[in-house]
Amino acid sequence: MPTGRGERQTSKCGRSRRAQIALPPAPLMLLALLMLLALPVAAVSGADDAVNTATDAYDLSRLEVRGGLLVGISFPWDSIHSFPEHGTGDANVELIPPKFLHWSAVPDFLVPRLHAGVTVNLDGRTSYAYGGVLWTLDVTPKTFGEIFFGGMVHDGQLEKQNPRLARLGCRELYQVGFNYGYRFNQHTSVMLTYDHGSNGEPVLSDCDGNEGIDVLGLRMGYSF
Repeated sequence: MPTGRGERQTSKCGRSRRAQIALPPAPLMLLALLMLLALPVAAVSGADDAVNTATDAYDLSRLEVRGGLLVGISFPWDSIHSFPEHGTGDANVELIPPKFLHWSAVPDFLVPRLHAGVTVNLDGRTSYAYGGVLWTLDVTPKTFGEIFFGGMVHDGQLEKQNPRLARLGCRELYQVGFNYGYRFNQHTSVMLTYDHGSNGEPVLSDCDGNEGIDVLGLRMGYSF
């Protein structure tokens, strides 16, 4: 015959097992929601595939606005530079002016565009503004790849005072990253974005400490 003590122990174990079941981090859930919201756009834009491709061509001479949700990440093989802000969400907005520079001596994809943007951490961690150059290469008529390089200015910490924040060493950082995306039509696109910030220590700077910034996420773009 079970005793009350045994029942309490069983109940406690049950609560312990239930406590181990955790939902994914909120930023990852928001990222998945953003991907789902992109599906209706793809369905509506699918009708445009029947239109003459000349009218649907992506035009780099247009002004483009991009935005989306990024998530801080850490690479499991890099324990030295583990990103303390991994798992936190960031909202991003970016502006890409029309491409105004063309050089007939080289393929057009080798001539970059300018871009600038702001990434705001939604958990009160490190936010930053950035700007630089962006190279775009069409992989297929609908898919494209991009790399970008420039600089960023952040509001995070320089020294390791708060363990919740990355130690970045300098206020100004180098920025490098890539986009890989899909164009629904001449106006709308969706892309996977990876963005990395670093002070380049010890080769490119003498800043004290360099945990860096690493974010990955999904963004949508619209050309006017």
